[in-house]
Formats: sequence, structure tokens, C-alpha cells
Amino acid sequence: IFLVSLDTKTKAVKIVPISRETMVDFDRFSVDGQYAGIKNGQICLSYAYGNDAKSGSENVKSAVSRLLCGVNINSFVTVDLRVIWALTEAVGGVEVTSLETVEPFVKGEKVMLKGRQAVWYVQRRGTDVDANNRRQARQKQFLKAFASKAGNKIVSDFTKLIKYYNTAKPYFTS
Repeated sequence: IFLVSLDTKTKAVKIVPISRETMVDFDRFSVDGQYAGIKNGQICLSYAYGNDAKSGSENVKSAVSRLLCGVNINSFVTVDLRVIWALTEAVGGVEVTSLETVEPFVKGEKVMLKGRQAVWYVQRRGTDVDANNRRQARQKQFLKAFASKAGNKIVSDFTKLIKYYNTAKPYFTS
């Protein structure tokens, strides 16, 4: 879960990772969508209380807002991890320097991530207490590198924006 903030005056973008393990109050709903009260649990579980991707995503958005003392969140995008595979292929790969040794990546090595490798790099998580934090760091690193590469391609050829949108569309809810 990432909260993205855009300063409309300076155009600065801030990406704030929110650990899936953060304990929050979130809304519970029955199978037929009826409100069933509030539950305290890991924020990642709030998605499961939706009837579909949209209502699950709205529940996560509400939980993040609660976590941040009611801050208004204007919109959300929820993506299936398969979008990473598709978009890295569409931009010709995303280069990163591995932040840690995570099989098959070695800390400090430059790697061109494409398809399955890109998904593996952002999804892989160990079992120790800090594993999720390290994974979030890799995810944030990947997002920045992808946005930079895709943005540069769009600036040089605006039709790429439509291509990337159409590539991602089957994998997201907003």
C-alpha cells in the first residue's frame, strides 16, 4: 500500500509506503455487502471485506484515511501484480541496483528487470521481522525507476501514454 501525494504548485511527488502489517480499524461487511461493524487488524485484511476489487479498494482507502487521522484521499488505484510484468515489458525493462540479496538478485548489482523478474523483485519477502520493510523499499525503488523511464518515453512520444494505459487497464481498478 502506497500513499502518493502530489503538490500541485511545485509538482513534487511524495510516495509514502504503508506496511501491510500496520494495525488499524477498518470496516467489516457481510458477504452480501451489509455493514457489520469495525474490526481492528492488519490493514491488508481490509481489502478482503469488499465484495469486489472496487469495494475492497474503497475499504483500504478508508482504513488509510483513518490511520492518517482523517486525511482526505481523493482517489485510489489498485493493481494486480501482473501489471508489473506487462508494463516492464512495454517500456523495455526497468533498471535498478538491487537493494539486497534476494535470490536471484545480489545486493549492489545493477539489474534490468522485465516480466517475471520484475514481479519477483517487488513481491519477494523473507520471513524475518523486517522483511516487509525491505520489500517496500524495493517496491518504492521500482516505482520511481519505472515512472522515470515511462515518463521519459511519454515525453518523447505522447502516444506511449495510450499504449501504457491500454497495457495496464486489464489489471487495475480505480
